[in-house]
Amino acid sequence: MRWVLAAVIVLATAGCVGREFQAPTPWPTPVVAPQPTHLSAAPEGYYVRVDCLDRNRDGTVTVADLDPSRVPDLNLDGRVDLYDVAMLWSIQIPLKSHPCLGQDVQFLIAPPHPATPVCGGTPFAVIVAITGATNGQGLELASTGAGVRSIVNRILTALNARGWQTEAILATPDISGAKNPNSAAESWLDAVLAGIIHDYPCARLALIGHSFGGVTATAVSAALERQGHAANVRFLGLIDRVTLEYLGDGRSLPAHPVILNVFQQNEQPHSGAPNGAPLAPLAANATDWDVSHLKQPPLLHVTIENDPDVDACIASSALLTLEGSGLPSCAK
Repeated sequence: MRWVLAAVIVLATAGCVGREFQAPTPWPTPVVAPQPTHLSAAPEGYYVRVDCLDRNRDGTVTVADLDPSRVPDLNLDGRVDLYDVAMLWSIQIPLKSHPCLGQDVQFLIAPPHPATPVCGGTPFAVIVAITGATNGQGLELASTGAGVRSIVNRILTALNARGWQTEAILATPDISGAKNPNSAAESWLDAVLAGIIHDYPCARLALIGHSFGGVTATAVSAALERQGHAANVRFLGLIDRVTLEYLGDGRSLPAHPVILNVFQQNEQPHSGAPNGAPLAPLAANATDWDVSHLKQPPLLHVTIENDPDVDACIASSALLTLEGSGLPSCAK
């Protein structure tokens, strides 16, 4: 009911109709045209720098800062209008005193494949990649989250070939200009995914996260469960999930999706509880895969994400889970 009321209020107060995506000035986000995603299965998407959206300069990003010129097509209907703005009615992101100083892209959303999703037809999957922590460089670079991008690309390629409807979303686990960069990333991604589920109740979600991105994945999935969307979140692929120094919700774990928790215990501080540790003792829906001795030289925190066997197993696990099957032998 609050969603509907917020949408009605926003739509009633402006009265403009959908139009082509436009870039705001002087703020540098979003950009005018689709930009490279570095995914062959979804090659272009819209960039967003969340900490650059504070249009009224009050130090907090809220829906009051937004209009159709400042957000991409979040509801996947092929146009940018106030319905996209209404999806973000719940966000409250306090910013540092000088946000929007870098060039880091913190969120990327591709157009849906093959077109606007339709529930009741072929299955619709939303595949989300969340990178590890960033440091001044974001999703504009192919090297940022290269491993999770590779996994998402494998999943999208397979689902597209099977005739599924798909949506690709990339995110960082931090909004650099926010006072709490990790909580801000959780808030933004939660709002977007909840909005997609609201408009497309048939959506099946798979989230893939490395390092801090694994924590963001569990936090957002647990938040979606609390909102009644447990049936939509189907799979989490976690790669060396690290909670040390994470400033968001590092404690919550979703109770319903299949969780494949891949970790190594070859180095500190990315090994041993609470990092690089089993989750099965905490969550009955989690399967742990310790890859400490999978390869020589041993996999480390910065190499585990790009290991082809790890990536292939997570992608296969996501595909089988989305289809309603069990985990493959590689994950057992």
